[in-house]
Amino acid sequence: MKIRFLSRAVLFWTLCFTALMTFCFTPRLFAQPGADDLRKATPAMDTTGWTVKGNFGINFTSIGLSNWAGGGDNATSVLGLLNLTANYHTKTFAWDNAAEFGYGLTWLGPNPTARKSDDRIIIISKAALAAAENLRWTALLDFRTQFAIGEDYTKPVGSEQRKISNLFAPAFLTVALGAEWKPADYMSVLVAPVTGRFIFVGDPDLSRRGAFGVPAGQSSFANLGALVNVQLKRDIWENVNVATRLNVFAPYSNFTAPIVNWENLIILKVNKFLNVSLAGDLIYGVPVPNSTNLLQLRGIAAIGFVLPF
Repeated sequence: MKIRFLSRAVLFWTLCFTALMTFCFTPRLFAQPGADDLRKATPAMDTTGWTVKGNFGINFTSIGLSNWAGGGDNATSVLGLLNLTANYHTKTFAWDNAAEFGYGLTWLGPNPTARKSDDRIIIISKAALAAAENLRWTALLDFRTQFAIGEDYTKPVGSEQRKISNLFAPAFLTVALGAEWKPADYMSVLVAPVTGRFIFVGDPDLSRRGAFGVPAGQSSFANLGALVNVQLKRDIWENVNVATRLNVFAPYSNFTAPIVNWENLIILKVNKFLNVSLAGDLIYGVPVPNSTNLLQLRGIAAIGFVLPF
């Protein structure tokens, strides 16, 4: 209970801090723009052609205790992250692609066995055609799943309830058509009234249990609705970068029951290869096996090595 309370407290303050930094240190979003601001707020379309970037990071934590009066367990954790971007820009067309892969393991106690601490595959592709100044017609594809089996460690080994997720179980695919407002290169707001959201459960055991809102015995479920996507990424101080990505999907079949994905990241760059990161994620509206709570929270604080390329 204490660990759960602590993790929620860390996530809560991470989200609060991200929101505070975003709105307090982006004055040009709310102040009267000057000439320089207007020149910088032209549409993001340019003639750079292809730009490909990436970085690989690894975070490592180790705690060793011996006859420690404060109590506790030995713990070791490793978390790997790979981010790739491939963007193509012309004067009237932009195609932005991003892929994010993360996997982490933790070993806890005197006779440790590996437990997952992170597992994600996120692929996002967005094509945009200039419509007017700061306005673009946009098509968005957002795909998310994971690498390996996810387990509820409070359940006995071998029980049916222990497995709660797997590769392509779930997998979420969102395809959206709409208009995007991009007043600056660090901010965009997409409103997509035509959005399809697909849920796949490729694991037979989880499909049989009707996991993630897919009807029991089926492997997929589709919904038509509207999507709002907000993205903001910029340096708020020297070597301090804030990134936030918010997806709110409202199905037309039940418009008052939105599905929310909110991802926040603060990176403090020590140097080119070393940084400190604070991450806070929130998911609401997706049923999780073994739980009636629709709110999912995750908070991560890490010091890690980063290799840009």
